[in-house]
Amino acid sequence: MMLAAAILAGAGAIVLAVTTAAASQEPVFDKSVLPKLFEEIDRRGTPSYYFQQCPADIWRRASGVDDALFSTPGIDYQGCEKDVLACAKRCFDGRRGEACFETARVIQEHSPEDKQWTEEMFAQACAIGSIGGCTNRGAGILLVGLG
Repeated sequence: MMLAAAILAGAGAIVLAVTTAAASQEPVFDKSVLPKLFEEIDRRGTPSYYFQQCPADIWRRASGVDDALFSTPGIDYQGCEKDVLACAKRCFDGRRGEACFETARVIQEHSPEDKQWTEEMFAQACAIGSIGGCTNRGAGILLVGLG
């Protein structure tokens, strides 16, 4: 009986150690970058311009069909969450709709009170050719009333 208790205690310690190590490896979003991000979005001007328009009117106006269909994969939420400023730069300078979309999602997740910035980035994503950006911007107009 003592051996079984010792084995169980040892297994519990291993599970605790693995869980603690895994939890410490998860990226923690640094909210202190948000003011810099909002300044960058504001400086660019185009998100607020697109924000004032219907997604159907701005979709793919800023890019060609080839950009939307043949863009290089590799921009995901976790990558943008780790470095949202670099992701925003890829959105604006690289004209990457998925980077705009994921930047919007990071804002939405970590600063839900800043709906305007989220919606502007979804509008920017839409204008560059992200169908998801158009869908989310349209939902923002209907559900959130930001339009």
